[in-house]
Amino acid sequence: MFLVTYVVDSALFPPSILAEIPSTARRTDIGAEAFNKNYNELLYSSHPSMFVFVDNIPWHFLSYKDTDYCRRSPIADIVFALDSSASIHRDQFRQQLQFVEQVVDKFPISKNEVRVGLLTFSYHVYPAFNLNKYVDKKSLKHGIKRVAYVGEGTHTAEAIAYARDIMFSAQNGGRKLAPDILILITDGISENKTATIYESKMLKQKGVKTIVIGVSSGVDRFELQAIASTPSSRFVFSVDNFGSLKTIIDDLTYKTCKESKQANIKKDRGERKQLLSRLTFVYDQVTTANVDKELRKSIALMAKNIDVHKTKMVFSLLNQPDVTTPQRRHMFLNNLQPGITKSRRLRKLIKSLYTSLFAFPREQTQTVVVFLYGKHLQNNRIFEELKRVSSISELYVVKLSRTFYYKENELCPFNRHCVYTVDKKMSINDILGSIKQQICLQERC
Repeated sequence: MFLVTYVVDSALFPPSILAEIPSTARRTDIGAEAFNKNYNELLYSSHPSMFVFVDNIPWHFLSYKDTDYCRRSPIADIVFALDSSASIHRDQFRQQLQFVEQVVDKFPISKNEVRVGLLTFSYHVYPAFNLNKYVDKKSLKHGIKRVAYVGEGTHTAEAIAYARDIMFSAQNGGRKLAPDILILITDGISENKTATIYESKMLKQKGVKTIVIGVSSGVDRFELQAIASTPSSRFVFSVDNFGSLKTIIDDLTYKTCKESKQANIKKDRGERKQLLSRLTFVYDQVTTANVDKELRKSIALMAKNIDVHKTKMVFSLLNQPDVTTPQRRHMFLNNLQPGITKSRRLRKLIKSLYTSLFAFPREQTQTVVVFLYGKHLQNNRIFEELKRVSSISELYVVKLSRTFYYKENELCPFNRHCVYTVDKKMSINDILGSIKQQICLQERC
């Protein structure tokens, strides 16, 4: 590859390029040195800093990055705050609306992905539509076109306070697990600079990420930096006029989607601590009739040894056709009685389990312990159902016999030990104790 690219005469970059005498800037006879000289002049330094280098990269050739980030972080509540003061003409206000349309066109708009709200501000705040008003892109863009121009003062502080207290509220479509992002566009200095900085500080304390776009040279750079989230180099944009807003669409979309992903991770870490974890036990009551009493005693002992206050764990038992609703520990232990109805076959039990698990929120930690005889693993249908369960939960299989199946390790992702066998050396209580330890490593119980 090196020869084909650089060495032979037919290469993509043959030696003749480096040996060629440059036609311009003939201070050297080496073409490569002349090229580096001209390139350094573009960067204003022979050894430019990384910041200067990045500023000279033609980012408009890399517009694919915004769509990539938007695919990976589709959840966000975004509110646009548009300046509608007297210093902005109607045509310029229309250019703002066109810019918002082009930006939202980059996002996946739906009830469960990105939601968009919009307000305008001048002497007062004028909410155009809330986050729960439009749930598809077509109606959203139509709603943006209908936003009216006002033309009065520049009360930025009131706009920020309204967005914080009203626009992102749950009754207006704000979601607890969705990152909140405010995109504010202004062309001048606010009426009350002190109030604007104070309201911006309160907005940041609430966890809202703020992106500010300053239009024209009349804006106060210090005020923009005070409004925006930190670092200001990432959250402050400046353009010469409203017609130039279209030049920052790709960069703004990229940073918004990236910030949405990062904020989503932080919120998910915080909210996950508030979520319940679920532990489900499964066995076929007909097939395991001779050990049914022993199983229930072992399950009760394991449940009693788990600190439910730290893990916030709920329990359920599936040993008959109807899937048991997850219950608090005391209710679970009180209802841990033998069933009186005939059980379905094991495969149908596990299939109904998968449906039950899939109906619960994905953020909830779900652990499943299945009791069966080794020969059941050799049934392809049962084995495939167990693989489906393992794809959405932490699965543990307790074999009540020593029958070995060569594929059983496929049920244990990431080299986790999840298949146990009851024998003379390991009782059911021993196995459940080992499983409890693995659960506690994750749940910190």
